[in-house]
Parts: sequence; structure tokens; C-alpha cells
Amino acid sequence: MMEGYIFLCDSQTEPECLERLLFGTNNSNVYEQTLSRIKVGDYLFLYNYDLGTLKGPFRALTQCTKDLEKNAWKNSRTKGVPFQVRVSDSDEFSKPISIDEFSSIVTFSGNFPQSKISQDKLLLLWKVFEK
Repeated sequence: MMEGYIFLCDSQTEPECLERLLFGTNNSNVYEQTLSRIKVGDYLFLYNYDLGTLKGPFRALTQCTKDLEKNAWKNSRTKGVPFQVRVSDSDEFSKPISIDEFSSIVTFSGNFPQSKISQDKLLLLWKVFEK
């Protein structure tokens, strides 16, 4: 059974995520509790919290692990993002969806969506992208 996960970015880090086809986090708690469970083939999404847009789905090509690319995101305000996963290029849905289109599906904690997406919510999210 494939799982779904949401990674965060901002307008500064999104281009690098998409260019490198690499998502990551510097939050060790989120990594240990959730993202360390990512398996090859799982569905991944990229949420730009500056713009309130969600892109995807991408597929995990690796497990989420430490320092796949040690130099990734070094020039951003994040000062490095050690927990990383390599992703496939998303050609399924090229247009991002807005927060208004998916906020009723995905659970938010404050201003950010939770990292893990349940199977039933993953299917609902897929339908929003297909519109």
C-alpha cells in the first residue's frame, strides 16, 4: 500500500527542490516520527507555504535519509536540510492547487499541513488535482 506525505518549501527553496528533484526537512522530530517511514514508490507533495500552493504528486525514488546531497539548500535561510528524499519528476498534474482547494482534505497544524496523508485523504486529494 502506497502512502502519501507532504513536504514544505517556501518561494526561495521551491526552485531548488524541483531542480534537484529532492525534498527535505531540517526538523528531526518530523523526520523521526513520520518521514523516516517513506518507502520507494510513496506519493509525495510539495507545499509552498509562501504561496499556499501544493504540487504533485511526485514518487519517492529513495527512502528519506540523511544527507543524500550535503550541499542542498545551503544558500537558503534554512542553513541546510539534512533529511532528504529523491523524487521523480511530476508529470501527472502540472498545475499546482491552492490551499482553498485542499485545506478541507488535509489536516493542518497551525499554518502547515501535517506531513502524513492517510490513504482515503490521498484519494480525495488526487481527485482535486484531476479537476
